[in-house]
Amino acid sequence: MNTVLKPLLCLPLFVTTVCASTNYYPEEFQDFFVETPQKIYVVVAGDKGGEDVNALVNYDTFRLRDHPTDIQVFSQFLEGKGLNDRAIKRIVSDMQRGVSSDESCGGRLSSCVPDTSDGQTKFVFDFDSSSLKIFIAPHALRDDLDEVMYESAINRQQAIVNWANLYAYTDLSQQEQVTLSNQTTLGLPMGHLYFDTEYTSSDNEFDVYTALYDVEYEDLRLQAGRNRYNPTFNSTDYLNNGASFMGDYIQLGSSTNLLKGKESAQQRIYFYAPQNGQLELYRDDRLILNKVVSEGKQYISYADLPKGAYTATLLLKVAGKTVLTETRQIVNNNQFSLKKGSMDYVLGAGFFDQNDDSQSDAYNYVRGLANYRLTEQLQVGAGVTSNSDSQYYQISSAYMPNNHASLEYVGGRYSEGDVFHTARLSYDPFFVDYRQLVLTRDSDQEHRLVNLMYGESNYRDIGVGISGNLWGSTGYLRYSHNTSSSVDGLSSYGSQTVSGGVFYTLPTGQISLSVDYTNPVDYDDELRTTLSYTLDIGDGLSTQFSVYGDEHGLDKNTNYLRMNRNHGNWFSNASLGASVDRDAQTMSDLSGSLSGHNQHINATAYGYMNDSGTQSLSGGLSGTQIFSLEGVDTTYEKSRAFAKVSKHFNGAGDNPGVRLVVTKDGKYQQNREILQETSVIKLDDFASQELTLDQGSNNVDIEGNRLNVFTLPGSYYHLEAQVIELLSRVVILDDVNDKPIDSLQCIGDGCVSVEPLSDDGVYRVNYKKDIPYRLVSHKGLCIYDPQAISHYTNGYCLPGIESEAMKRWPDSSKLLEQVEREELLVYLGRFKAGTESDGIKRRLDTHSIRYKAIEVAGEAFFYVMDKQEFMPAQIDLLEKLDAYVLLRNAEVDLLTIHTELGNKNEV
Repeated sequence: MNTVLKPLLCLPLFVTTVCASTNYYPEEFQDFFVETPQKIYVVVAGDKGGEDVNALVNYDTFRLRDHPTDIQVFSQFLEGKGLNDRAIKRIVSDMQRGVSSDESCGGRLSSCVPDTSDGQTKFVFDFDSSSLKIFIAPHALRDDLDEVMYESAINRQQAIVNWANLYAYTDLSQQEQVTLSNQTTLGLPMGHLYFDTEYTSSDNEFDVYTALYDVEYEDLRLQAGRNRYNPTFNSTDYLNNGASFMGDYIQLGSSTNLLKGKESAQQRIYFYAPQNGQLELYRDDRLILNKVVSEGKQYISYADLPKGAYTATLLLKVAGKTVLTETRQIVNNNQFSLKKGSMDYVLGAGFFDQNDDSQSDAYNYVRGLANYRLTEQLQVGAGVTSNSDSQYYQISSAYMPNNHASLEYVGGRYSEGDVFHTARLSYDPFFVDYRQLVLTRDSDQEHRLVNLMYGESNYRDIGVGISGNLWGSTGYLRYSHNTSSSVDGLSSYGSQTVSGGVFYTLPTGQISLSVDYTNPVDYDDELRTTLSYTLDIGDGLSTQFSVYGDEHGLDKNTNYLRMNRNHGNWFSNASLGASVDRDAQTMSDLSGSLSGHNQHINATAYGYMNDSGTQSLSGGLSGTQIFSLEGVDTTYEKSRAFAKVSKHFNGAGDNPGVRLVVTKDGKYQQNREILQETSVIKLDDFASQELTLDQGSNNVDIEGNRLNVFTLPGSYYHLEAQVIELLSRVVILDDVNDKPIDSLQCIGDGCVSVEPLSDDGVYRVNYKKDIPYRLVSHKGLCIYDPQAISHYTNGYCLPGIESEAMKRWPDSSKLLEQVEREELLVYLGRFKAGTESDGIKRRLDTHSIRYKAIEVAGEAFFYVMDKQEFMPAQIDLLEKLDAYVLLRNAEVDLLTIHTELGNKNEV
């Protein structure tokens, strides 16, 4: 509403002292001045994310409902914003009594910033936008904002969340493989169960990689179960680098997962794909990721990978052949999640998987790990692992002086003298990796703690490399030296490898060069080189010329014509090419791929054939199934927590699309359009997430458009919103004196907004379809024809018609004796236009009463406007009509009218 009009809307009920001190308005009239219950969005100034609060409001005042649940919810909201207990109690007390916008704001509510230097908390309440902003005084904040506060560990929205991945491969002759893997999270009231399983058709085996119970409470975490890989827990995880704890275990330690205000960072693994093909990523010999990729720079998100520190092997297959093999070190854990001066710890016990049927106690172990963040850039750790025969003592350190450099070291010594070291130094764009195991003896190897954790052979691995941008190109170069030997020295192996590549973008295409050289001990050297040039023709078409070489010289050259197409969420690729090898033998081949997703599932497909008869097909389906009390839902996205967004449309036509804005820990995360009536949105676990539906450019209103949750694994939340179609009409309103109405307010559940279009009583009213509302002004309740079909509707805002009470005359007629006649106005009543109103006119004419009749929407409203003095017979008629005597110039503030629109919607 125009801020210039607001002072006019706040005029007192009576304009004279005499009138203000009398009770000439009947009791029923006071019902229009009580507070209105509404949901108000409360925010702390300068902070992101607020809370919907049930309140009692009028145009100027916000009052917190005196209900224990509302008070508790609001107090918890303030506590989460860092306010101390004293300030919370003061603010809640003030808001229970009622608060208004600070006096310094005037009419500038949206831009007002009150001064809190006086130590007082200030408020800005905007009735039009249904919002209250709290400006916190400095002393209201806790002295220690690092005070530890935790989210609730209770999961009230339990669900079973299962990620399934089906992958199939065949060469259409003898070799076939089908792999079905499932990662299942079962939400419990406290904690969750997690299962990682896989079925492979080639060996007809069903493997359980992980089966564990994981529970958190405040700063404690407990894990118990079976894991083929090292468990992920907290920042002590890097002490497990290079070791294996495959088996059963239980461990208890510190955790920050439930800590309020925690943030996490996204990580990615980048790599270069020299050609289009099928990407497979293995952890040991297990397939953990597969997808179709295009040539060029690609990446794998850590969110799609299992947690832990491990070595992953990346394979790129074209025509059933592996054209690229790369080994990457993955560290997907919680390192450097500690704050300065704090410590993580883990205490645990377990049982190593056995390779024989012996019952040796050496397979049992206990351990304790600790990691302390000494400074902002440095953390140090230590650990002890022990079984019945040996003890292992570890120290560790991680140093990160800036975003470009880091140093990590983990070393340990066994009580028998065995030693293990691992270290990594990086200084962009350079890096150095080192890992070494030195064994002292070979007796009873299978039961020795060092052999159970690190293996049975001495080894040393050194890697040096560089990667980054140079002169407009991107590239990498790596040198590796690997040696291994048995403890008795009877067998040994060693190799040196140099690999490198460069990718350069030209105005007309791209050129790339890659070289891989291996020098194994006691074996022949191997060399592989590739030089490729890709020319972009346009419209998704490109050609590629490649030359391949090995240690014997030129191997072959190839020419390909490729076509790429995007179809919404789907991507397709077709490739036709020919090659000539060193023996002048030619071969042509054809391949194609398709990848993408719909709302429910991901799909990939890759096919290849050549003129030599080689054929292969591969494909995959993946997605998440969510089982809850509401049924089963599916989505193509992967996570351990989700939210269902349901929007029910109340209107004609199709359900309109709305915008969904998602924030995580107060920071923007995503913005997407919601077109379907029901959509499934993935959430990050152990995060504060807010989902908000926004109508965008659609002429709709959304009720229940916000969801605030702290997400837990195995949870499924529901945001259920009502999308209500909005209508609008233009009204032209005059008062009883035929003067334009200069201010207007809408009340009732159907109200959305009122927009002044001119200074002569023309307004646009936006309202919800089929939901009642009323228009009021300080001149009285407004009436018009709601059934009018023209672009605008004429109406009046009339005094006195808001009162439905009987016997108005006895109280209000006293004004005839106490107030000058020229200051009075008499409302005679409302009658149906036609026979009833004509009868009233005849009675008034018979008694010589001069009147004014205003007809609107089939009804007539009668007033005595002039200064005539009434004779006894005229007063007798006025009494029979139960006339209502009013102050002529009274301006009534009807902004706080509360009406029972269900039964009293007609005026």
